Amino acid sequence: MDTNEEGLQHLFDEDNSIIVEEQPREVDVHIIEQASPIITGAVGGPRSMVWPEFVVIPASEFDDGKKRATCRHCESKTFLADSRYGTSNMKKHLDKCPAYQATKANRVASGEATRFDPKVYRELVAKAIIMHGYSFSWIEHKGNRAIHAYLNNQVIQITRNTAKADCLKLHAHLKKKLKDTLVSLPGRICLTCDLWTSCQTEGYMCLTAHFVDSDWKLCSRVLNFRHLEPPHTGAVLCEIVLELLSDWGIQHKIFSITLDNASSNDRMQDDLKVKLMEKGYLLSYGDHFHVRCAAHTLNLIVKDGLKAIDDCIVKIRESVKYVKGSESRKLLFHRCVKRVVPVIKETKALWLDVPTRWNSTYYMLDRALIYRRAFKELYLADPLYRSFPTDEEWERVARIHELLGPFCDITDMFSGSEYPTANLYFENVWKIDMFLKEQSHSRDQVIRDMVLNMRAKFDKYWSEYTLLFAFATILDPRCKKVFLKYCYKKLYEDEEKATFILSQVIAKLETLLKEYTMCGNHPTNVASTTSSSTISGSFETSSYKRKFNYLAVSFFNLIIFIILFILAFGFVFSIYCLSSTTS
Repeated sequence: MDTNEEGLQHLFDEDNSIIVEEQPREVDVHIIEQASPIITGAVGGPRSMVWPEFVVIPASEFDDGKKRATCRHCESKTFLADSRYGTSNMKKHLDKCPAYQATKANRVASGEATRFDPKVYRELVAKAIIMHGYSFSWIEHKGNRAIHAYLNNQVIQITRNTAKADCLKLHAHLKKKLKDTLVSLPGRICLTCDLWTSCQTEGYMCLTAHFVDSDWKLCSRVLNFRHLEPPHTGAVLCEIVLELLSDWGIQHKIFSITLDNASSNDRMQDDLKVKLMEKGYLLSYGDHFHVRCAAHTLNLIVKDGLKAIDDCIVKIRESVKYVKGSESRKLLFHRCVKRVVPVIKETKALWLDVPTRWNSTYYMLDRALIYRRAFKELYLADPLYRSFPTDEEWERVARIHELLGPFCDITDMFSGSEYPTANLYFENVWKIDMFLKEQSHSRDQVIRDMVLNMRAKFDKYWSEYTLLFAFATILDPRCKKVFLKYCYKKLYEDEEKATFILSQVIAKLETLLKEYTMCGNHPTNVASTTSSSTISGSFETSSYKRKFNYLAVSFFNLIIFIILFILAFGFVFSIYCLSSTTS
């Protein structure tokens, strides 16, 4: 998870303010009152920002012997000026006082210097810790404190515990704000969930929500990043995700969840789907609930293809390792590059691949091909360099580079976060399918072996394109049904079959549209309506069982009530008869 200033900017209010105290109140850093001699920071002295705005009246002028403070702006409100009563009422008055607000606006317009406010200082410290990932002890560093004290001698230095408490209060405030936003959304929420293992072999889960807000802006928010204790089985993951969704109050608004291809994730989504369907929360009986991560699937496809790589790639890797092995070799290689300056105009450095990122192999080949002539110069200049590829091997490297190029471009496209990617999925998966068919007839045996491995993995996960992304292609005004039909026709080489598959996609899309329109502008209620209608399979059976059990219990309770009523009536009637006989 990348945490940066842009990614966290949405966490803060537009006026650059955050909440530190229990009663939320916005504070603009650039609209703070003029400094006053009363704010000295001395122990036991008045420190609140409200005192410069009030005139303290001595206690001798009042019968009860208590000091009072009158607003110096409106001169109409008076408050008790005693430490036992606090300053909350004075703060609330200033927030509503027209005369004070006008004075404050005039100060800003005239460019007067702002007064130091300890509350705003703590707010900014909490922001800095969160945005830049500082440790809480950062606030106690002597150098840091010296800078703050130099900038303003009224700074009241805080401890790491205070900074931690401020960050937790900020988190609670922002979580409540995000929760209210999610609950009030007019549409549905798509989830992504991923597991991560740290270098200390500790497991973590990250749950992210993706939604379109009321302003039609695509938003992504990290809901939870939490430590996971073993075992990381599907059943355990399901309970954790369900617990997190219940905490946010959005379990009834979920549309889909995107996961990688781990077996535990498959079991988790199966269990989660059953639990949500039992409560009628999912659309289309959960047909669109599980979405496989396209970037991860693409990564698996290419990794299987790289297993067939021969010695030419190994030689490239060893060549890069040799150059990077010592400073003298780097200097020698740099001189070799200088000798072929008319040919090489690139300034990119050599790249060494790593086993965890397949595209690093592509970048390694890309850079090596750029410096092909320089490697030849190095081979002639350094007798210890023995891993130089032959001309035939260089040509094979170029073909492998050409094969991997589209996969790298599509992976980067799928991994975008600043734009929608659902409408890109179908077209690019189709391009990969057609590209593999074309490369399967390559003259190079190594390329054919790579494509064979890739095709096996492709058919395992993408033999049937996900309908959900076919919907996105239809909704894309640049594509519509015409493009979808063209893709199916090219894929199956049978117009009749292409027309039949397209009709199935349209039927599914119309069904989904009816579910959304069934309850007007309240899509979150569609699930309950769907649940009350015909539900297939086990969900229909379980619904009938629950209804039968409810009716059976109700009937049994009615019988018991009638029997008790008859017994009570007979008892009362017998007493009445006995009393009549006695009289």
